[in-house]
Amino acid sequence: IQRNTHLNSFLLRKQEDLEPSPELMDKKVTVINFDDNFAHILGVMIQSLWAQVQVVPYQEYEPNEDMLVFGGGPGDINDTSDSKMNRLREILAWRWETPLLGICLGCQAICQNLWLEVKKLTTPLQGVQREIIISPDATSEKVGHYNSFAGFGLKKWCDIFMKPDGSIDMIHCPEKKMLGVQFHPESVMTENGREILKNLLLKLIR
Repeated sequence: IQRNTHLNSFLLRKQEDLEPSPELMDKKVTVINFDDNFAHILGVMIQSLWAQVQVVPYQEYEPNEDMLVFGGGPGDINDTSDSKMNRLREILAWRWETPLLGICLGCQAICQNLWLEVKKLTTPLQGVQREIIISPDATSEKVGHYNSFAGFGLKKWCDIFMKPDGSIDMIHCPEKKMLGVQFHPESVMTENGREILKNLLLKLIR
């Protein structure tokens, strides 16, 4: 159907026949929900790769995983009076060597942790599909955005992809085992969401 063109194929098909990812099979993955129930879609997508997944509210998180995923969520990561943001920063600070994928707010938290500036966008990207580049071979992907804030700047030893306005689409710091993306792989507007999510997780453990 033409109206479904460029929408997330994972959400529009039967999922029983999807191929697992051997490298992710039986990995224990925790997805933390920061008041955005898209976290549960993330959990289902990761589970389809045959990983062992739990989705937990940020208030109930206890470390016990091979990989950690910060879901998105509303709010300003710069707000030190916000208990949710303080808890997010606390989890990030105590993460140690656990590979971390940050989505949207999670990406902003990674940027802040690396002393990059996170600021409000002139034009919010709420429910917007954009075509961006997130790989060295310049392959473009249509992805869904739901953000009013983003990280800005460059960091030594990190691979960074950004929009023309300088806002960060993806940041990968292999040395710290952290990878953040400002878009939502689980969004219906992210055309190849499952494949993108799989490749992001694999990038963290290779």
